[in-house]
This record gives sequence, C-alpha cells and structure tokens, in this order.
Amino acid sequence: MKFILAHATARQRAIDAVRQAPEGMVVLIKEPVRTLPQNSIMHAMVADISRQCQFAGEDMPEEDWKRVMVDAFYRATINDEKFKKLWADCAPRTVMNLDGSGTVELGAQTRRFPKALMSAMVDYLGAWGAEMDVEWSASDA
Repeated sequence: MKFILAHATARQRAIDAVRQAPEGMVVLIKEPVRTLPQNSIMHAMVADISRQCQFAGEDMPEEDWKRVMVDAFYRATINDEKFKKLWADCAPRTVMNLDGSGTVELGAQTRRFPKALMSAMVDYLGAWGAEMDVEWSASDA
C-alpha cells in the first residue's frame, strides 16, 4: 500500500493500515520523488545546454551534460544542511572497477530525486545557464 500524507484522512488511513498489518511488515516514510513535469523541464534545459555549450572545448551529448551538471549540483549543495538528507538515496559515488585497476563513476539517479531536490536542480541549471548565456527553449518556461 502507498499513502500520500496530504490530509488528515489519508494520514488516518495510513495509521489504520499500520495497526492492521501483520507482524514483520515494513513501513517506509520518504520524501515524494520528482514529478514528470519537473523531469521534463530538467531534460529540456540539459538539451539546451548541450546544443549551446561546450565542455573543455568539446561538444557533448545530452546524457554526458546531464551527468556533469548533476555532479556539479551535488558538489554545490552537499554541504548545505537543507540538501544533505535529500541526497541520501540518490548521490553520485565512485567504486572500484571489477579488476581493481581503477574506478567507475556511478552517476546520481535523477529518477530518485525528491521533489525538493529536483526543484533545486532546475534552479541550479537556470542559474548556471544564465551565467553561460544559454537561451532556453519555450518548453522550459
């Protein structure tokens, strides 16, 4: 079962379900994840950045720009108290590769971003893009 604690009735239904649940069941309370409109805006902004900007003098595909921008956003916000908890389940990380000769960068999973984190990510892209004179497409408005 899934309950969105949006009002008193929903909260009461969740409490009732917990009371009636058999022993051994698990209850998870978490921030809601990003919305589809937030995701669409973020991807449109990354597409605009990809079309108009270069990284280290080279063009990069959207997926690469997305990884670079999420990493930059992570580094800019991880020490901010209001973001530390939000990064808990979706932060980028580095692991050793299978033969131990190097590392693999595991990018942050934006599909797991809480709404508040995705909102801040869109704001971050907007600010970064403004500094780089990115012209946003109409879909970003």
